[in-house]
Amino acid sequence: MCLLIESISLKEGKFLNLAGHEKRYTASYQACFGILPEITLGRYLSECTIPADGWYKCRLLFNQTELTVDFVPYVQPKIQSATIIDAGNITYDHKYASRPELDALFNQKGQTDEIIMIKNGLVTDAYYYNLIFEKNNTWYTPAKPLLRGTMRQLFLDSRKLIPADIEQRDIINFDAIHFINAMNSPGKITIIPRYEKTIFFKEHPAK
Repeated sequence: MCLLIESISLKEGKFLNLAGHEKRYTASYQACFGILPEITLGRYLSECTIPADGWYKCRLLFNQTELTVDFVPYVQPKIQSATIIDAGNITYDHKYASRPELDALFNQKGQTDEIIMIKNGLVTDAYYYNLIFEKNNTWYTPAKPLLRGTMRQLFLDSRKLIPADIEQRDIINFDAIHFINAMNSPGKITIIPRYEKTIFFKEHPAK
């Protein structure tokens, strides 16, 4: 039976965007197991002892019959470089705990910190992140990501993102690239593109 994962940012005892995670958890559960979950994330977490201080990744693992959680202290990663990788026909519609195909692509990053995956000629995601491309203070996100992340959806719902087909050759024309996920909102991990093929980036200056 497949094992799925949901990661939620917990800051100073408060869960961030719990409604967005609840929605994806329910949709993934129904798609993978054919039924709705018997317990909501909100109810489950309300019965857990959670850290009151600090920043944690709340890591939920679940299948049709089990749901477990752990709280891992979170340290924001530093990304200064990335490599463009052809992802072939890879699919990653749900947040599975095991993802060997993605792991194999990530292992091709060489000396860089991350990868940017291209599928059918279009930019999709990084390994750990959805992507936002900034141009003239306007934010664009790949219209066909591998995984529809909760932070990405939050900013789409607030109309702060424009979905767009972004080709590999377009990357160099943007002012900045933001790496986002449940733990990192836009502007937290941001770099400036410098080259187009195997891309090396210069770290974005602190804002």
